[in-house]
Amino acid sequence: MAHFGRRDVTYNTLNNELTPPLAGLAENVNAAPTMITLDHEHEDTTNVIIHKVPKKKDGWTHIDDLDSFFTRMYRYYVRGGFYPMIMSDFFCLFQFIFIVWFSTFLAHCVNYPRLFRNEPNATRTDKLSLNDVIYSSSECVERISWKWWCLVALCAIIWLMRFILSMYHLVQAYDTKKFYNNALKIQESDLAWVNWSTIQERVREAQPEHHICVHKQEINELDIYHRILRFNNYMVAMVN
Repeated sequence: MAHFGRRDVTYNTLNNELTPPLAGLAENVNAAPTMITLDHEHEDTTNVIIHKVPKKKDGWTHIDDLDSFFTRMYRYYVRGGFYPMIMSDFFCLFQFIFIVWFSTFLAHCVNYPRLFRNEPNATRTDKLSLNDVIYSSSECVERISWKWWCLVALCAIIWLMRFILSMYHLVQAYDTKKFYNNALKIQESDLAWVNWSTIQERVREAQPEHHICVHKQEINELDIYHRILRFNNYMVAMVN
């Protein structure tokens, strides 16, 4: 509760509409506390200014970190939607596993002396097959050194961290998908035909209803660009 310079004027912020705004004034004034309703049809006779804080609607009202929110919104548009993002992250994880496995296979499971015919008494005329130049599974495991096993373990830890990060981005992408579908009225199948300026226009139209930005009643394209490029702008300014 904050008291201003004007006499007998009190400013209250009501996060709960059922809380009497003058319940805490009983000790400071001689009169009994007065119940004030939020019914705007009747004039209030007391000198109390009431600011009603709107409740969050679908998690997009009064967003704390607009930089991250608009950045996720832009990446969602660039990457083509929710399902393309899932497939892209899945193939990135699969690619990491394949690179580690294939590197191990090439380093320890191929008989290069026989492949390049560098063995003693090797004849150039003999035809070799894949089974002739590839060790068996048990021989491959025996040929792997402990240093390589440490490297594989480190790669496994990195892959696990990337998997957890992908799951976190998946949750954020799903929330962005709901924002596109419900607030902007843009389905995922329409992203291929909608340009970025149209999405910005939809965000401007959704601002009065959802109050995405608490500092302004209306936002424009420049506000969105400043939020998305804030980090890059600071980096460029710092380098300059």
